[in-house]
Amino acid sequence: MENTNSISSSDGFELFSSSTQYSYDAFSVGTLDLSDYDTHNVHNDENRDPAKDKSLGTSTSGAPRMKSLHDIEFETSGKCLSEQSYRTFRRSELTRRALIHRQISLGRGDPSKAWCNDEECDEETQIFTSPFLYLINYPKSRIGLPVEDYFRDFADAMVTKLLGIQDIKAKNHKIRGLLSFIDSPPVRSAFWRFIGAYGLYEFNLSDDEFPKALVAARPVFRDIMFAVKTTARVEIVHSYINPDHELFKTWPLQKFILRFLICCEIWRQQKTPRSESWKIGSSEGVSQFLTAMLFNYKLMWREDCLDTDIIYTTKDWDKIWEQWLREYPVHDMDEIVDGEVFQPRDQMERTEEEVLEEVGYLGGVGAYNESYNPVQWFLGAQEDTILM
Repeated sequence: MENTNSISSSDGFELFSSSTQYSYDAFSVGTLDLSDYDTHNVHNDENRDPAKDKSLGTSTSGAPRMKSLHDIEFETSGKCLSEQSYRTFRRSELTRRALIHRQISLGRGDPSKAWCNDEECDEETQIFTSPFLYLINYPKSRIGLPVEDYFRDFADAMVTKLLGIQDIKAKNHKIRGLLSFIDSPPVRSAFWRFIGAYGLYEFNLSDDEFPKALVAARPVFRDIMFAVKTTARVEIVHSYINPDHELFKTWPLQKFILRFLICCEIWRQQKTPRSESWKIGSSEGVSQFLTAMLFNYKLMWREDCLDTDIIYTTKDWDKIWEQWLREYPVHDMDEIVDGEVFQPRDQMERTEEEVLEEVGYLGGVGAYNESYNPVQWFLGAQEDTILM
């Protein structure tokens, strides 16, 4: 009988051969038109004028320097700022704050929810904040197969291999749940950091050597992430997320693999409306799943399934999260987090009085308020990082 609790270089990794026939609907990170937010396409930069970008305050890295309301207030202190200008700046920040608050409530990664349980810790923010480059899908791979089906077939293989679910409906539900993790922005960002370093330092492992390196990293990963969360282990985790620059250049391949695994696992453990659908089981199962996911992404990279796109502003990052939330809506997951079911208000069988008693307010037409309320839609200890 086949052992379903291990993925070796001879069987588990071969599940994701590019010769498989695929059939899954398309999903590409940069193509959704967010009609209720901003119709700008995040990778529509063909007609971009670099000189104009520079005149608008673009940094040397190509990313515009975004200013928050607080920055503007500080810079204009003692200067004449019209009431209308102030209201415009305030409205812009509050609009974006409300958008991010809604996205986090629906499952966007929250930098303020630190894995280390230190509310003031900012070591883990890199996992959830806007990168300079982001991976998007090509329509088809180099051999002509739909790129989206690489994701679907991988999720199907993982559910079959690790979980052994027989019921078709339950299996499809779990596949959909795992897809929402595999295809999520933090995972794509973590892989880009990995493959960038892999190419920069010219590791160039063969098809036989790379799976062996992944298997060798599993026990180290489990000891770091699933043993008792001591101060020493927390420091080790943070050293992988934000390594010292000089040490980073001397890292062996295993440390880059561990960095990918750790970043993905911190995201997987964060409590969101999709947490239940991301459960794998044992720590061994989790390590097998994450290493196989890295193998599958590397295969897709080699098969020219993925391209890189520049994230010019943090608002582009908001759009990427918005598209992911729409591609994998909460009601598809039907999940329970901390014993509570996530439901839209119009689906809750409660009266307005009951909602008012529980929540403390009812959504509706608001009243004009001249005062600035910084507590409204508070985004946690790392909100300054989120709103940059």
